[in-house]
Amino acid sequence: MEADVQEAITLLETWPALGVVERYEQSLHLIERTYGDLFPALRLRPEHANRTSAAQDEARIRREIGEDLFREFETQNHLDYRLYQYALDRFTELWKDLGA
Repeated sequence: MEADVQEAITLLETWPALGVVERYEQSLHLIERTYGDLFPALRLRPEHANRTSAAQDEARIRREIGEDLFREFETQNHLDYRLYQYALDRFTELWKDLGA
């Protein structure tokens, strides 16, 4: 499983753009700017259906399932969390490189 995470990270390193939900509008802008020369008509516009904040979701889930079960979930999904953190960091790097 560790090898799978590393493979995914290696793949993300090769992508010129990626998106993350917490930075949805910036993600659309990054993708549009990155691929605009290749697809000149590309226009990505945000649509906010089913919108909640991650902090609100996490707090609600913690209340609903309890702290012990939530910690167990985090433990069991530590590789997913690691990959997601890498994606957030990579997005920040790409965003800074864009100069936006």
